[in-house]
Amino acid sequence: MLSDRRWANYFYNMPSTIGDILPPQETIRKYISDNKDEMFEHGADTIMELLDMAADAVSEMLKTEISDLPKKVCRRLNYRIRLRMLL
Repeated sequence: MLSDRRWANYFYNMPSTIGDILPPQETIRKYISDNKDEMFEHGADTIMELLDMAADAVSEMLKTEISDLPKKVCRRLNYRIRLRMLL
């Protein structure tokens, strides 16, 4: 069985034997060259969608924490007032 490196070398050095058919590496390079703008736009759109989802999640968490903040402050103040009364 050929190792991964030997397979890669085999395909990299494979001659084009059937007329206009390109070796796999050249085919991949040509595909990327022909479609790079579309691929970039799709990738950028995906990243922006994920960032939007992350921002929404952070926003919801902050809303929850901020709405609980007055309760936490009141509890803390009440605790300190009671503690001072005991001293």
